[in-house]
Amino acid sequence: TNLVKAFPWPRFGQGAFRTCLETLYHKTTGNQLKYTQYGKPYKSTYDYIESLIKELDVSKGCDQVKPLYMIGDNPLSDIKGANDARGDWVSILVKTGVFNGK
Repeated sequence: TNLVKAFPWPRFGQGAFRTCLETLYHKTTGNQLKYTQYGKPYKSTYDYIESLIKELDVSKGCDQVKPLYMIGDNPLSDIKGANDARGDWVSILVKTGVFNGK
């Protein structure tokens, strides 16, 4: 089932939360909120995941797991993040969930 078609209302994600937090912070302090954003599609997220997998490889006595797959339904976060991370990452787009054909 395509969630966008099943639930046609706006889908609020991390961006909506950040906007609310920035607005509340500014209104209560008069200052702009300074922050570091993590999550998809930011490279730091993929670097962190890769470091955890490498640690797991070492602790289990395995060779390095390669390639690393990001399987996701959102081209703007899941797929963009894996493609931008490069290296051993391979992106796979599934046409379910939030995917809307673009």
